[in-house]
Formats: sequence, C-alpha cells, structure tokens
Amino acid sequence: MRFIFALIALPFFVTSASAQDDYPSTCDPSALFECSHLAMRYLDDAYGTPPFPADPDRALALKRMAIDGAHAGCSGENYNMCYVLSDVSTPFPGQPETGPYSATGRMQAYLNYTETGCANGDPAACYWRSAAFPRYKPEVVAVGIALEMAKGQTQRQAAQTIAQQTAAYKQQILPAARTKAASLRPACSGGDAVACADLGELLHDFDEVRTTEFEHIALLYDACAPQTPAACFSLDKAIGRLARTRPSRATEAPVRDTWIAALRATCDTGNAAHCQVLVDLAGSNDALDKSALQSTACQAGSAKSCTSMARSHLRDYEKSEAPEDLQTAVDLLTRACALKDNQACHMLEHLSKG
Repeated sequence: MRFIFALIALPFFVTSASAQDDYPSTCDPSALFECSHLAMRYLDDAYGTPPFPADPDRALALKRMAIDGAHAGCSGENYNMCYVLSDVSTPFPGQPETGPYSATGRMQAYLNYTETGCANGDPAACYWRSAAFPRYKPEVVAVGIALEMAKGQTQRQAAQTIAQQTAAYKQQILPAARTKAASLRPACSGGDAVACADLGELLHDFDEVRTTEFEHIALLYDACAPQTPAACFSLDKAIGRLARTRPSRATEAPVRDTWIAALRATCDTGNAAHCQVLVDLAGSNDALDKSALQSTACQAGSAKSCTSMARSHLRDYEKSEAPEDLQTAVDLLTRACALKDNQACHMLEHLSKG
C-alpha cells in the first residue's frame, strides 16, 4: 500500500525543515555502506518502508559518494573503509569500465593503499591486504585475477599469484601487530583516548597480542562513544562472541554477563552508545529486552534505535492506517534526523511526498 500522508503529520514538515537544511539528506561516506545502502533503495521503488522512488541519478550520486569516501579513508589509513572499495561485486548505474569508480580501479587502489601501509609497519594495513581477495566473494577474486592477467599472466598463474600474496601478507600481520601494540600501550597508559581505542581494535583482531584473554573488552568499553562507532561495533562483536562455543561456555558466560551488567549501568545514566550496544546484543541474547532497550537508547540519543523504532511504527501503519502510528513514526524520524541519521532524513523526505 502507498502511504497516504495524514493531516496530523503536516505541521512536522514545516518545523523539521531547519533540521534538514543544515544537514542535507544525502549520506555519510565515512559510515561503512551507508551511501551504498541508500543507493540501493533508489534502484527499486518497492524496496523498504516507506518506499523510495526509483531514481538512478540519485543512486549514482550516492554510490560515487561512497567510493570517494572509501578512497579518502583507505588512503588515509582508515583501513576499514578499504572494504567499501573491495565491494566490487555490486554494480551500480553508470559504472565505468576504467578509472577510480570502476571495479578494477577500486581494487587496484585497495591494493596500493594497503600495500603501502603494510610496508610502513601498520598491522591493520597488512590485515586488509591479506583479506583483499576473500574466497567467499568470487567476483572480487575475479577482479584480482583480471588485474594480474593484465600484467601478462595466464589465469592459472594469476590465481596462484593471488594465493601466494595472500599467504605472504598473513605472515606479516602478527609481528606487525605486536610492534603496533607495543607502541600504543605507553600512550594508552598515559591517558591518550585515541591510542586506547586503537589498541582495543588491534587486540580485538589479534588475540595473540593480548596480555590477558579479555583485555580488549575493557579498552573497547571505554572507547565506545558516538564519535567512535567502530569501537562500539567491535565491543558488540567481542561481547557477543562470549559463551558461544561449548568448550568456552562455562568460563566465558560470567565474563559476558559482567560486561552486559556494566553496559546496563552506563545505559541507565544516559550513555547512548552503550545503550545501542545492548540493543545490538539483544538480537542474539534472549535475556535482553530489545524493545525496551531501543526505547531507552532512542531517548538517550541513539539515532539508530529511533530509526529502527520508526520503521516498526510505519509497518504498523501500513496494516492499521491508524494516524497515531504514523505520527509516532514521524516524531521518531524527526529525532533521528536531528541526530544526523541520514537514512531517517531520506525516509522523512519520502514520507512527506507519499
């Protein structure tokens, strides 16, 4: 069903314009996949709630913003952004065959950025270089093979070269990680919050470098904040993995419960980032009430939870056509958009036109 915009919601769009005026409804290239995901929604007007109009030009602009941000991040040693460059298996409107927006151009840049960083001793760069051609993404491997074949190798030789390169870079990761950790520990002990965040990320990926088994969780817990979403993402994964495998369940379950209790305590004091981690953990933990936590997180200032709750009310409105469901969704999206959630701003735009 198409959304029929109720009169009850009309005043909102007059007052909300200022929120969107100083924060245009586009996307944030530094947020992994945000631009790409929004671009997908403009490729099919039946996708999502509310439905987005088919707009290939806007999809292309958003996809280019994602790639521009990935080039800037990956070349600037934000190596997580290299993942967006390697996402070559998803074509987009007007994708060129050559240049920085092409599949081969993006992969070549990915390789260049990470090889340079790894040569300079950055373990994160070594990690991403070793992960350049994941086996579970054959399209990505195909692009890598094409790059090697362009140098004159046969397809078989190119595949062998990729396998050898991957193995060689994996060997470099651990020594480089130990070196990096040794340089970060004194700075972190001296109160450098950025160093502590970087150390927590490093230890999350390299358990061989930790001094204690769960050292990384404490660092990520302290580092998790709205300004450091990567630390929050890693904290969610680190706690979520505890007590998942049978041999470790007995020893890890108390550790998991201790950190969840710590997150609850800080969430109760209004720590939005910690509230959102609890919401994310609730997806695989029946002991956590996701609905209640989302409400708390939204009130504390988590745009992600506000947007998620708005989606639920929009789905209810599709079934009930109750004005209160629509108004609640609009109020939640208003808050999320004001909190700089681009997806919420896009949703408001299409609700106002629906």
